[in-house]
Amino acid sequence: MQMESSAPAKKWRGQTLHDRADERREQLLDTAYDLVAAEGVGALTMRAVTRAANLSPRYFYESFPDRDALLFAVFDRTVEQLQQRVAAAMADSEGMEAKCRAAFSAAAHAFDEDPRAARLLLREALADNMLREHALAALPHFVFATATHFLPEPADQHGVDALRLQLDMSALSGAVVTLFLDWTEDRLAIPREELVDYCTELVVGILIRHAG
Repeated sequence: MQMESSAPAKKWRGQTLHDRADERREQLLDTAYDLVAAEGVGALTMRAVTRAANLSPRYFYESFPDRDALLFAVFDRTVEQLQQRVAAAMADSEGMEAKCRAAFSAAAHAFDEDPRAARLLLREALADNMLREHALAALPHFVFATATHFLPEPADQHGVDALRLQLDMSALSGAVVTLFLDWTEDRLAIPREELVDYCTELVVGILIRHAG
């Protein structure tokens, strides 16, 4: 019977090999995030990101099989961070309308504070074919997440028109993404609070019809 080694992982400057690999992966993600925000998805290549991160190509392939895997990882990390902010804001609010408003307000503040997130999630996800397909499969929009939070549980949805619900959720997601995109790119010159109020009214109106 072979005994498992209990020897501690070797360290270099206080870090294990695994720690250093994780650190390099985060460095590549951060660098890719900055590249996409500054120049768009088209500028993201293995050579560009390793050069900007001052890492050799072998360290790129240590973490990612190809450029698309890196792009998707950056996108998914940004979505997760946004969802965490939205979920925390909703948890601190009571009632349908207040929770909706909190969700949109949290998203608007996040995009205000970090325009890179807005460009990646709103602009580049529409402009790049590969990223668009990934976004459609991987991004449960906070519109949809907010909406389904107030709908009856599946066992109680006898009166809910599933097809109409799907249509409404698709239309709402598209409308809200367009509104936020126009606002973040200054084509919609309104205060943040007005954008949040409008999106809240739009979503609550649909929710009331389905939940009631």
